[in-house]
Amino acid sequence: MQLTRGGTAVAANSPVSLGTVGTSPVSLGLTAEYARTSGQVTAGNVQSIIGVTFVYQ
Repeated sequence: MQLTRGGTAVAANSPVSLGTVGTSPVSLGLTAEYARTSGQVTAGNVQSIIGVTFVYQ
């Protein structure tokens, strides 16, 4: 799984500035992309868990 923002890969454990926090909902602009590691690709469900830490400064 690769996390991207604006079409650019986000390196693991690297900070990403999301701008000013307000009271309205906002899209973070993050996309998860999956790739096969071996065998054939078949239809089905995919599950993954990622950890995200938000730091307020």
